[in-house]
Amino acid sequence: MDLSNLSVKDLKDLIERAQKRIGEVEKIEFAEVRQQMIEFAKSRGYDAMQLLSGAGAKVSEKVRRPAKPKYKDPSSDATWTGRGLKPKWMVAALQSGHSLESLEIK
Repeated sequence: MDLSNLSVKDLKDLIERAQKRIGEVEKIEFAEVRQQMIEFAKSRGYDAMQLLSGAGAKVSEKVRRPAKPKYKDPSSDATWTGRGLKPKWMVAALQSGHSLESLEIK
């Protein structure tokens, strides 16, 4: 398709029609792939929804423990692990002259 002789209006119209067609083709391809997945799962004796949800899969036994606090507010019992944004009390303490080291839990 030679685009060199098309006007701006014609090019925009072509883009709009192409985007619409892309959406249609994506829906068709999605449905086809979905059906193929379902058929493949069935051929192996599985339910596709179970496979996608992870049902029946062995889940890791790891338990995530909260991080230990590294810093403590001298005027309250508030603590901070040193991860993420600094809490307001930390910012205020640093601005008032405390050092990070002076706020460490020892």
